[in-house]
Amino acid sequence: MAEKKKNVSSDRMVEPKAQTTEKKKNVSSDQMVEPKAQTSEKVKNASSDRMVAAKAQTSEKVKVQAKEVKAVARDSRAAPPSRRDKRPSALARLFNTPAGRFVRESYYELRYKVTWPSFIDARNMTFAVIVLSLAVGLLLGLADLGLFQLFKVLTGS
Repeated sequence: MAEKKKNVSSDRMVEPKAQTTEKKKNVSSDQMVEPKAQTSEKVKNASSDRMVAAKAQTSEKVKVQAKEVKAVARDSRAAPPSRRDKRPSALARLFNTPAGRFVRESYYELRYKVTWPSFIDARNMTFAVIVLSLAVGLLLGLADLGLFQLFKVLTGS
């Protein structure tokens, strides 16, 4: 048997917890009555009754919905829509042509896929293009003037 420990606050001897659980294990299951277990069974029965009622209501709703779907299907078969209702609008037909698809896809790409530069970046790139264009134009102008002078010397004019 385990040793009994002395409680510091009083002079009584206290048994360890392991020993008390052993005593509970030795008690037969018939002698142990747990009132919580009985109430949980009642709760289980009540909840199962509610679940059965909910399933019954759900099955009734499904049946009603199935009848409504059948009625709608029957009505749609009764009067076929006219040819004019099936025909797409002029704008829809325009966008379904190859040119219309090109315009639509181009708009989508420009709107959602292109990363546009900021104003400062656009301004700086514009200045770079202008300066480089002037430099190339000046270089080509000088080459043209030199070749024209060489032509004049060779032809004697």
